[in-house]
Amino acid sequence: MLFGVTSIDRQTLINNVVGLAKAARVFDVPLVLSTVETKSFSGDLDARTHNAAMWRVEQAGAKPVTWIQVMLEWQRDWAQHETYNAVMDIVKTHGGAYGMGVEYAYTMVHGAPQTKYPEWQVPVTDSH
Repeated sequence: MLFGVTSIDRQTLINNVVGLAKAARVFDVPLVLSTVETKSFSGDLDARTHNAAMWRVEQAGAKPVTWIQVMLEWQRDWAQHETYNAVMDIVKTHGGAYGMGVEYAYTMVHGAPQTKYPEWQVPVTDSH
């Protein structure tokens, strides 16, 4: 039901969910992503009830944070070399402007080579 979401840009929503899921995997943190229905119209994840759910969580006293804040709290000590490269990859892939800033700092400030991403190939269409 991603196409029904209007409270957030859809690509940002995808990056938020995928970024958090990847970070949880890197740090071996259990994470539950739920949906109301998977076998029919709703699809794998349904964000239609997100705003109401967040309102209830905030009413209970929780303070919302972004997935990047959560991941950086898990990383905390940048001397943790075993997770550093994975965290930087997640940030550059899903972190939007923050990821761009990291790439800029790596290349322009520290002189590191530009991040190499897999080459994209144009899909071949089946000409039936």
